[in-house]
Amino acid sequence: MDNHLLELRDPNYPLLKKLRQKAPGTYYHGLLVGELAMQASFRFKEANPLLAVVGGQLHDLGKIASPEFFAENQDENTFSLQEETILNHVEKGVRIARAFNLPDEVVAIIASHHGNSIAPSVDENKKNRYPGPRPRTVEETLVMLADSVEAAVRARLDGKINKSKIEKIILDVFYNKLLDEQLRESVLIKPDLDMIMEDFRDILFALYHRRNLSE
Repeated sequence: MDNHLLELRDPNYPLLKKLRQKAPGTYYHGLLVGELAMQASFRFKEANPLLAVVGGQLHDLGKIASPEFFAENQDENTFSLQEETILNHVEKGVRIARAFNLPDEVVAIIASHHGNSIAPSVDENKKNRYPGPRPRTVEETLVMLADSVEAAVRARLDGKINKSKIEKIILDVFYNKLLDEQLRESVLIKPDLDMIMEDFRDILFALYHRRNLSE
C-alpha cells in the first residue's frame, strides 16, 4: 500500500492537481491537515504516517464537485452557505476515491473525517448530521481532529499570535468532539489526546508566528 500512498502524495498526482486547480483553498487546507496528522502520528507505533498525511491531503476530495460553496475557497463577503452541498461532500469524496481506486484506508479517512457531527447550517434549529461513521483508527482520528483544529484556528485567530490562544482553540475543539461522542469508537484515549494537542499547538504556533514575522 505504501507505494500507492507515495504516488498519491505527489503534488502532480491527477487528483491533487485537480483539487489545487478547482479548489485551491481546500487544497492548502488539506496540506496543513496532512502535516498535523502526520506529525502527531509519529507518537503511535501502530500508525502509518504516510497514510495520515495522504488522508489529510485528500479528506475533502468531495469539495471538487462544488468548491464555490466552501468558505476556504471564497472571499468572506461572497461566501454562501449551502447546507445540502456541505453535507454531501463526504459521500461525494468517497465516490470519487473509489472511482480512482484509492486504498480502502484512505476512503475510510474521507468517510469518517466529520464522523456524524452536526453540519453547519443557516438555521440554528436544524441538526443535520454528517453520515459518518465515527473515526476508529489512529489515522482516521488524527485527520478528524486536525481538520477541525486547522479550520477553527484559521477562523478565530486575529492579531498577535501566542501559544495559549492557540491552545485554547484546540482545547475547545477536542472538548466538543468528546462531548458530541465523536471519539467514542476511536482507539485513542485521553492521554493520547493530550499529546496530540501539544503537537498541534506547537506546529500551528510555529506556522502562524512565522507568518506574522513575515508580514
